[in-house]
Amino acid sequence: MSKITSQFRLMTILLILTVIVSFYPSTTYSQVVVSNGTSLKISAGTVFISNQDFVISNGAILNVEGSLVLKQNLTNQNPSGDLGNGSVEFSGIAPQTFSGSNSIGSITINNSMGIDLTGNTGISSGLKLLNGHIRLGVGHLTLGSAAQIVGSPSATAMIIATGSGELRKSYAGTGSFLFPVGDNSGTVEYTPVTLNFTGGTFSQGNYVGVKLSNSTYAGLSGNYLNRYWTISQSGIASAVYNALFQYVSADVNGAESSIKGTLVYPLPSIVFDPANAVLHQLTATGATTFGIFSGLGLYGQSIALSLGWNIFSSNVIPTNLNMKDIFQTMITAGKLIKVMDESGKTLENTGVFGGWKNNIGILLQTEGYKVNVNANSTLLLEGSPVPLPLDIPLSTGWNIISYPSSLLQDAKSVVQPLIDAGKLVKVMDEAGKTIENYGTFGGWRNNIGNFTPNKGYKVNVSAAVTLTIPASGTKSAVLIPEVLASAHFVKIFEGNGIDHMNISLVDLKSSGLKAGDQIGIFDGQNCVGAATLGTDQLLDGTISITTSSNDGLSADVNGFISGHPVILQLYRGNQLYNLDMEKVAGSEIFEKNGSLFVKVSASELQDKLIKDGSDQFYCYPNPFVNDMTVYIQNSATIDISVAIYNLNGQEIKQLYKGTNTGELFLKWNGTNSSGHRVAPGVYLIKMNGETRKVMFKGGR
Repeated sequence: MSKITSQFRLMTILLILTVIVSFYPSTTYSQVVVSNGTSLKISAGTVFISNQDFVISNGAILNVEGSLVLKQNLTNQNPSGDLGNGSVEFSGIAPQTFSGSNSIGSITINNSMGIDLTGNTGISSGLKLLNGHIRLGVGHLTLGSAAQIVGSPSATAMIIATGSGELRKSYAGTGSFLFPVGDNSGTVEYTPVTLNFTGGTFSQGNYVGVKLSNSTYAGLSGNYLNRYWTISQSGIASAVYNALFQYVSADVNGAESSIKGTLVYPLPSIVFDPANAVLHQLTATGATTFGIFSGLGLYGQSIALSLGWNIFSSNVIPTNLNMKDIFQTMITAGKLIKVMDESGKTLENTGVFGGWKNNIGILLQTEGYKVNVNANSTLLLEGSPVPLPLDIPLSTGWNIISYPSSLLQDAKSVVQPLIDAGKLVKVMDEAGKTIENYGTFGGWRNNIGNFTPNKGYKVNVSAAVTLTIPASGTKSAVLIPEVLASAHFVKIFEGNGIDHMNISLVDLKSSGLKAGDQIGIFDGQNCVGAATLGTDQLLDGTISITTSSNDGLSADVNGFISGHPVILQLYRGNQLYNLDMEKVAGSEIFEKNGSLFVKVSASELQDKLIKDGSDQFYCYPNPFVNDMTVYIQNSATIDISVAIYNLNGQEIKQLYKGTNTGELFLKWNGTNSSGHRVAPGVYLIKMNGETRKVMFKGGR
């Protein structure tokens, strides 16, 4: 491309000073170039018309005090450019481009083909929209506090802010401003936003930014708008404002009369006023938060709660988030016993000390909650759908998360990013089923299957991390063997139970167990978990049996007591046996939310026959390396003697001699009466007339 000579530039400047209009009719020059080191001033009262591309070279200065009328493009190659307090008019007949970072007094758009901004542009006095669109792209268009919109904004004269660029306006104080935004994706639609600030503190350089999306905000369903506006701000504190959003009838999905103006993000969402179905307008009166606005209709959710403990979550955002108000119908019906969050805060009846007290506060869309009811019940919620995907922050240790989707999704796939990051310890549902690592016996196993709508889940992580619930996913294709109930062993808890411990029997193929064997998990005489072994589990090689903790809500024990030993019993052929177990991983004493992986042996069952189910004599773990616990339970007060013998019948150590009433826990650390470690091998533990064989493998 050729450049204007110095003589031509000088002549141009002289013409500017002496005539109102300077015109370049020649096609010899494809550009008007203000070269590096030169300055061009368009004086007040002067109109400069350029039919060519207008280029301001890096290092050149253009000072517009009058008017610059452009029929082609304007490019400012300076990193930033103050073009003066005058006006620039775009009035070409083909699309024009305003390139670079620029500030100018005013801009006039009078080109039906519109202009594209490729950089950030500031306007200090006014924007005149006569005809055509301003397409922002990635650049921001900022109007100063004194700048106003003139002309008649419409679908043919507006600002397209559908990319990352915002239309920004600085505020001198309270007052109203119309952001003439719209979109031209497919059908041209004018959907402006009017913000009227009634309160706030406005710092120097403040702005409000508006952009829009001609699409559905993620995760919405039912009655809603296929459009949302993103409103941001900088430098405004304690803002109070009213917002008016104009949309078109084509944006409406479902029943427009059911839609309300809603701040859908950040969470929790805030529902404002009903839509004006005649004028196609949404209003948000008294807003104090900035974010993403759209139109949503109320959405119903019905949550079935079974007798006992449940973990529930919401996939709607109720208009009233107060937890007591949410459960008031169930409180009135006398069905609610207690609600608890992950930190232990509760909604419960304190009786004469204040009745029902809500220490939880509000329902959060990221959280799941434990709820205990005294009869099968239904919790009804009504509100706007929770937008998905949803990020849930997890803190180190146990969390109770929501699952705010209305779709089944493979549970392991949802938490796979936590596994990949090496931060997941365990996931548990309300019935105690898990996703956890079985190590060499199968790696990460999904015993939950799918995450299910209305349910919450417990998640244990080793470090703080964020879990994202996606908007959609696939259901689990893995067939999870059903854990069959036991007909013989009767658990002491009803329903799902709470704070479960998982007892997983591994390497079943070498255990001697058979299909149809019934396994009972005991805390003393209390059965706290049970299952019948099926063919599927034998083929798989593992079975996970859930046990429930005592919840302390009644005088009667209804689950295991943390710190008590885990005892396994086998029921086969109308006979009851103690079942030896060898720990692979985990804890052999009951602990809330814990895990125990064991190998069991069903050989030599006659030696383990329980002749009187009310008395027990049990040794665990067996075999053992460092320490063994001897558990004895007698239904009556008796004198007992417990001692260790070798296979030659020689006494190695006296463990106990005295009276036992109820339970007795004894420890043997593999030492003799002199305190020295005995040789690894088989030993006999005798309690009165009963004998148990144990295997000491040695340790330390």
